[in-house]
Amino acid sequence: MEPVRISHEVKANPVPASLNKLSLAGLQTQQETRKERIKAEVASKYNADDEFQFATAARGSNLEAVRQKVEREREAALQFDFKAKPVPHASTSAATAAKSTEVKLTTAAILREDALYQRKKEREAALLRAYESELRDPLEFYRWQANMQQQDEENWRKEVETRRLEMMQAQYDAVEAARQARLENREVAVEMKEQAKSRAAEREQEEKELLEKNRQLTDEMKRVRDTAPREAEAQVREENAKQRDALQEFLAAERERKAREDAKEQAAREDLIRQIRALDRVHREHIAVFDPTETAQLGLLQEMSLTELRERLRVRNEEQKCWEETRREEITTNKQEKNADLLERATNAARRRRATASANTAARSKKKALAAARELEEQALRRKNNFELAEKLQRQRDKRLEQTEKLRLEAEELATRRRFLGAAKNMLEKNHFKQLKCGFEREAQNRQGTHQVETITMENVRAQEKRMNADFRAHQSLTKQQEAQERTQVYSRAKDDARQRNRQEDETLRALVQHEQQRFKHAQGVLQARNIC
Repeated sequence: MEPVRISHEVKANPVPASLNKLSLAGLQTQQETRKERIKAEVASKYNADDEFQFATAARGSNLEAVRQKVEREREAALQFDFKAKPVPHASTSAATAAKSTEVKLTTAAILREDALYQRKKEREAALLRAYESELRDPLEFYRWQANMQQQDEENWRKEVETRRLEMMQAQYDAVEAARQARLENREVAVEMKEQAKSRAAEREQEEKELLEKNRQLTDEMKRVRDTAPREAEAQVREENAKQRDALQEFLAAERERKAREDAKEQAAREDLIRQIRALDRVHREHIAVFDPTETAQLGLLQEMSLTELRERLRVRNEEQKCWEETRREEITTNKQEKNADLLERATNAARRRRATASANTAARSKKKALAAARELEEQALRRKNNFELAEKLQRQRDKRLEQTEKLRLEAEELATRRRFLGAAKNMLEKNHFKQLKCGFEREAQNRQGTHQVETITMENVRAQEKRMNADFRAHQSLTKQQEAQERTQVYSRAKDDARQRNRQEDETLRALVQHEQQRFKHAQGVLQARNIC
């Protein structure tokens, strides 16, 4: 007997006839009608005849006149007599506006711009020195480098366009793969349902066996629970009694030892108190005589008397005042020199800005023209690629429709044969779907191999680009290190000069201190000679 065939076709419902009668104008008319109807309903809900009429509204009032008077007073207070400036003409050029507008620069801005100019001069001087020493012009290399960077950018744009087309192709392939996966999943689901039924029966049998095993284990635990706790309690009580006796003996011995130690400490403490009280009863007489010319005789370094301290403070204050006056003069001179230097740098910077502005204007115009030409080329290339992709997808659709039609014809032929062959139809279907699956696998393998070759090529190009970027960054890092070494040398020389000046100042101060010490010793000797006489 032939089994009942289950159809997997999904029949869509017909389109409602009412949708064919609708149009955009009709929908807009319905929307306007609905708005008017809602507006009329709201207006009828808030009718003026239904409002409550207050008697105060009919009374005479000068509220409106007072309000107008207050508004006129406020407007009069806001009227000012002034003369407006004329509107600037739109035909004024940017160059004229730049000349008439003066921008005040800060000191930091002037120094930054001058430092940038100095670094540029140093790079140009380094190029000239390299040309003089190596007899080679690096401009050819820089031109080659710029051309290579431009070529890399063009390759990158082409790669982006290629990836975009690949993503569109991948999206289309993913949709088709998802459709095929749904068909395969439907077949797998039927098989999984049958396996689930068999596993459910096995699980039910295992649950019955586990329930019986747990029942036996529960009976055993009940039997043990009635006898084991009593034996454990007796054993624990016996062990606790032994531990209590041992602990009591240990505590008694510790109490006796602690009492003996406390008695010894108390006796030593009382003896120490008696000694301290005996020392306090002894009376001592202290006589202190102050001499401003003598030190405290404590044996400290740089020990001095009050007279010497005051004399040193006076000398130090005079030196500090002289240093402050000299420092003020130096600061004033440095400030004037700095202002003159800033003025000169600002003048040079303004001249350089004017020259740079004209050069940048020409460069921007050229760059915009190149960008416009590049954009036109990219648009033409994108249109061409889109057209080729559309043709490719159309060919794939035609091929898929042809394959689908072929499969449909084969299915009809297979159904015809199944009616005649009977028992062999299942085997024919399995072979048919197996051949289809093998064909799809071969197609996927070919597509995967092509994608792997393209990926390897792309990775090689990306690795080459990384190596070139790494070489360029290494060159830049070496240049920065050389500049940092030069700055470090300048800083080291300045630091050595400052250290030498500090050393000279320290030697001068040390000589002054030694001179003052000699004067003090001489004065002290004279005073001692007078006291002896």
